[in-house]
Amino acid sequence: MADQLVRPRCFPSAIALSKPGSDGSHGPVWPPRRYCDNTMVANFPEHGRKVGYAVTCIWGPPRDGFNRVSWIDVLKQLEVNRANNRPSCLIIKQDFPEEYAAKVGLVGGNMANAMKVLGVSGCISDGPIRDLDELRELGMHFHSMGTSSGHGEFGVYAVNVPVNVCGMDVAPGELVHMDENGVCKFPAVRAAPVFPALSTVSTRSCCLRRTSSRRWSRTARSCRARRT
Repeated sequence: MADQLVRPRCFPSAIALSKPGSDGSHGPVWPPRRYCDNTMVANFPEHGRKVGYAVTCIWGPPRDGFNRVSWIDVLKQLEVNRANNRPSCLIIKQDFPEEYAAKVGLVGGNMANAMKVLGVSGCISDGPIRDLDELRELGMHFHSMGTSSGHGEFGVYAVNVPVNVCGMDVAPGELVHMDENGVCKFPAVRAAPVFPALSTVSTRSCCLRRTSSRRWSRTARSCRARRT
């Protein structure tokens, strides 16, 4: 299973995760908040489709006397996945005061390089990021709420706890799919039946695109013929 996840092509798109039910409705897919909303932006959409096992953390302003967890603890969780040949998706929940939350460029070049070494395929943060030139070169996905050069003191509040980022509820160990369209997640225990479904949907979509292309080409030729 882990070997399959290392190869992004195993996830041709997220469409199979939102396949309608037999009655045409999306049934139980919507209520569990499996998707980030449109406030989450793909900073490097050209990096294709990637997937990773969620490692979550919460960051905020320093708290006096609170030092039970730190960035080192986050890195240790990423190392556990790397040692087991499991790509990670780092989920960062930012818990800063409203007056400057939109200015905290938490993730930058140094943090991102540490993630890359530990096998992170993508990072999702419900705040801004910075150092785009450095981040782009890493080939990882970064999804955020924009960019900001703002920087200051902050600390880790919790590691590997359930969080909500931009409307998506995610728990540690869940699979997170990232591409140019956004982010979605699903339980890792559901991965086995998802792989063949993705292959089927991808093949069907390719056939539909070819059929649609030929149909529109014939329509266009017919319209030109009528005009002449």
